[in-house]
Amino acid sequence: MAKAKKSINKKNSKAIRKAIVGSRKSTIADDGVQCAPKDFSEDSEWEIEAFGGLYLVWGKKKIRNADGSIKRQYYLKKDSEHRIWVKWTVAFHDKIRWSAEKQEMFTKRDEVSTIVNEKKAWPLPSIKDGTNTGWKERKAIAIEFGITEWKSNEGDEKNKKYNLIDPELPVTQSEIEDTDEETDEETD
Repeated sequence: MAKAKKSINKKNSKAIRKAIVGSRKSTIADDGVQCAPKDFSEDSEWEIEAFGGLYLVWGKKKIRNADGSIKRQYYLKKDSEHRIWVKWTVAFHDKIRWSAEKQEMFTKRDEVSTIVNEKKAWPLPSIKDGTNTGWKERKAIAIEFGITEWKSNEGDEKNKKYNLIDPELPVTQSEIEDTDEETDEETD
């Protein structure tokens, strides 16, 4: 059985917004699910029931067109920065069993590389992301890289509907630098 460290949606000193871990939550409550305490230690390891696909991490940059206008351009971050969906044997305190975790949280690197190389992700960019999210451009980029939608093969997971909670939104490099400066000033 694979093990990994869970993240707890805690805001660190360099965070640019609320927690960046997105979770999947069933619309049908899982009764009888064992839950972790609300204030569990991030250093403890937890058993993984199943792995899902990738949670794509996007970036955006401002580029200047030939006519001098500034345009936003989305890009996929490096494979090592994408998160991996995990179904935990012990749910979070709010009964959420799926979370997208950073790759360095896992103890078995071969499983991580297999998931990354399969190029299956959930969710793919869609109109549900909103009209000003660049979803069309991001979807075209995902298709260009050969990324397809991940779907569970488990019987109890196949037809469930999921909602994304606290999605990670693309942030331009200049916004990150501004936030880092503000955070450094606050901690001094």
